[in-house]
Amino acid sequence: MLALLGKYTDALPQERMLAVAAYTVGQIIAMQDQRKFTSESVMALVSENIEAGNRDAVEQLFWKTLGSA
Repeated sequence: MLALLGKYTDALPQERMLAVAAYTVGQIIAMQDQRKFTSESVMALVSENIEAGNRDAVEQLFWKTLGSA
């Protein structure tokens, strides 16, 4: 997904890319089998993975910039 969004960095501002990704996640959430998942469990799953993705990105930035000053 990041590689796909990366193709549009010149055409879309970052906040618009975030909006597109959030919209897509919302659509995927709507497609989940409501007999298997509650809205609370799906939102918890999404929240946990947003946090994990953010931690990973921050860690990658840290190691990428370490010693580059």
